[in-house]
Amino acid sequence: IEGKIFEFCDGIYYPSQAEIDIVRSVFTVTKPARTLTPYIYDNFPARSTDWMNRQGLMFIGNFYHVPNVDAVLWFLEDIWPEVLKSLHGIVFSIAGQDPPESITSQHSDHVNVVGWISEEELNELYARCKMMVAPLRYGAGLKGKIVEAMYHGLPVVTTSIGAEGLEGTGHILQITDDAAAFAQKIIDLYANETELQRSSETSVEY
Repeated sequence: IEGKIFEFCDGIYYPSQAEIDIVRSVFTVTKPARTLTPYIYDNFPARSTDWMNRQGLMFIGNFYHVPNVDAVLWFLEDIWPEVLKSLHGIVFSIAGQDPPESITSQHSDHVNVVGWISEEELNELYARCKMMVAPLRYGAGLKGKIVEAMYHGLPVVTTSIGAEGLEGTGHILQITDDAAAFAQKIIDLYANETELQRSSETSVEY
């Protein structure tokens, strides 16, 4: 369908370079094909940098989107137990519309299944958490949740799929596809105020 649409267009735009690369490799494209990256922020208010008073991790996503369900379940099953062994008492907050029973059933003292929240409540969650996790194992395009977290100056631990389309963020985002390494990156970053601040500042600059 997309290939047919290309024949009738004057230009082709996708939100990440990775997708433009796929278009150019799969189709015979004679029209201009370019990235139109949706960085939609032009107002950057001051953010709290009191990392000692921030607590816990967060995830945000619409759970109608199956990659978000897979990401949270993988995190809870293979990553979170290792994090809790080193970071006692922290809470993982899961926000987003319609989490399935496989996720809501894991609500506990350490897992807060928030569900749908307002924009104001989401901003408050960004302000009180210490970092965002985005353990996405599949999915296409640029991930809005990571762009939004970076806008809020929240350090992010993610996968190569999560970082797709965000060129030049290897020194900003914590990126790994291995569960044990993912847990270790969270543990190492959580108490490192210097690195948290550096990540926050470079995220907003990006």
